[in-house]
Amino acid sequence: MRVIQQSLLAWYDTNSRDLPWRITSDPYKILVSEIMLQQTRVETVIPYYHRFLESLPNIKSLANIDDQTLLKLWEGLGYYRRALNLKRTAQQIVNQLNCSFPSSAEEWEKLPGIGRYTAGALGSIVNGEQTALVDGNVKRVYARMFNIELPVNEKNGEDAVWDIANNLVPAGRPGDYNQALMELGATVCLSRNPSCSICPVISHCKAFKLGIQDKLPARKKKKSVPQRTAASAIIQREEKFLLLQRPTNGMLGGLWELPTVIIPHLDLKYQEIEAIFDSQLNLKIKIIKLEASARHAYTHFKIHNLAFSSQLIAQDSRERLRHPYKWIDKDQISGFPVHVVQQKLFAQLFDSQQKLSLQ
Repeated sequence: MRVIQQSLLAWYDTNSRDLPWRITSDPYKILVSEIMLQQTRVETVIPYYHRFLESLPNIKSLANIDDQTLLKLWEGLGYYRRALNLKRTAQQIVNQLNCSFPSSAEEWEKLPGIGRYTAGALGSIVNGEQTALVDGNVKRVYARMFNIELPVNEKNGEDAVWDIANNLVPAGRPGDYNQALMELGATVCLSRNPSCSICPVISHCKAFKLGIQDKLPARKKKKSVPQRTAASAIIQREEKFLLLQRPTNGMLGGLWELPTVIIPHLDLKYQEIEAIFDSQLNLKIKIIKLEASARHAYTHFKIHNLAFSSQLIAQDSRERLRHPYKWIDKDQISGFPVHVVQQKLFAQLFDSQQKLSLQ
């Protein structure tokens, strides 16, 4: 075990990527990076990390920011609940802990949006605590190294990886060791075509010795991804457009969009779609024609979003609409946090001169 630890740390000291959160000991900056890195690639996170810290350089600035400005900073990074939970964590650290950061993984895990993996990362990196972490990279490295045949995306397989991780993390440099593991999985022990010839722990890898490294880690076959269809209404009034805010406690909570409903399939008649708008949003409209169409894949489903130019029929919308709304000029849209599939629609609806491409 000690040989594995030493080999990984020596390799990490020479081969680790120059990432901005690795050159700081500031708990706040490391916290921000770990939350952003949840389910998101390093290359995607880096520009967001820099922009976020330029706007919110310390824990107090994050605790005091309004939700809409925060979501705009996070726009495009996805999993928006992470941003709101990060703000809640900042508020607890400022208001309940007097700006003192947790001193252990156990304390980190009590904060909003911080689970076992993130708590382990923060405990080891920030606090120097001998605590393990398991992410997708660690699952792949240990599944191959120790020939774990159980599917790692099921509880028994994940528990087996956690048992190994808990036993292997060293007392000295636990944060560096955990980062070395993730680095190895991200750059050498790849899911496809792993670079075994340059792996620092190849002599300890059971899968390599058996020639089955391409077959591990085992995973339970995922269910097919559901397909959803949405309809959005482009409603204009005196050159302003109607935007609704999504419920803060749901998916993409707090973001803004054209009035949008889920429809059962693409072949509905306009009158049927209009009835769904009335039923789901209390919004009476008359659809004129299809103007744009966009697709996007989320983690658990794919969506096809159609956008229709529409006329508002109900005159009592102020009382009828179920969600917060605003009438905005086209040049104001960029100031609102909008989710990706709607950004794709807006890109089609506006030409390079920022004029709506509607007839």
